[in-house]
Amino acid sequence: MNPRIKNLAALIIILSGLVMSIPVLGQIVINENELPSKIGTTIISQYDTTENAVVDVGSPGENQIWNFTQPILGSEITSKVVHLESTPFASDFSDGNWVIKYSGGLLDMIYSDIFPQIEGDVYFYQKIGLTHVSILGTGFVSPYLSGSAQFAPPNVILQNLPTQYLDSWITASIFSISKDTTIGGNTHVFALTVNDSAFSIIDAWGKVTIPLGTFDCLRMKSYVFMNEQITLDGVPIRTKKSRIINYNWLAKNLGLIVRVASHTG
Repeated sequence: MNPRIKNLAALIIILSGLVMSIPVLGQIVINENELPSKIGTTIISQYDTTENAVVDVGSPGENQIWNFTQPILGSEITSKVVHLESTPFASDFSDGNWVIKYSGGLLDMIYSDIFPQIEGDVYFYQKIGLTHVSILGTGFVSPYLSGSAQFAPPNVILQNLPTQYLDSWITASIFSISKDTTIGGNTHVFALTVNDSAFSIIDAWGKVTIPLGTFDCLRMKSYVFMNEQITLDGVPIRTKKSRIINYNWLAKNLGLIVRVASHTG
């Protein structure tokens, strides 16, 4: 479970210079060596920001066909797979072996509820293990806010390995960030804490078509429950509960091809 990207609508399509079509007969299995984890891999993500994208996610099961060729009205965000040692928080995540860096602008969207108008870089520290891919935490660097935060407990599962039809798993984590601020000459602490739990299942496989072509994919469906709380000096000033469904289409060697997320409820 990645930290939630706020104020973005339902559809994300991933564009990459490494896109390739891989013919597959029968059910699809994604192995450890088929993840897009090569250092230097660059991915451009198109985010729909209208908050009103209508899409057909289709049905669960085998041999499904999905089509997401409608135009995306929104913004592009560039990310890159980088060396752990090249990042500013390597010592905080020494177990990590897969780091995704998002450059400029993403920080504002992730933390807009508490830290608006932030421009900076975000690092997602992950680990590819023998049985699953997990996320360890995140780091962020900007003129206004810098620091790292670890998930508790660590190693929140993103997907099982090998990834295959009817895999399922349950995750739960806590993520927290804080910021000192001066109000009326006194220093106060704003904090955002997110309690996050989800049930995920690979509920379908088939072919998905996007503007760059047609790809063999697994579909991961996640039921996500989030409790977000903002506090001032430890006193709650806002609480928000969300229930959403995420659909992720995953392809060999390319990773995430399309994501569709429901509005809360």
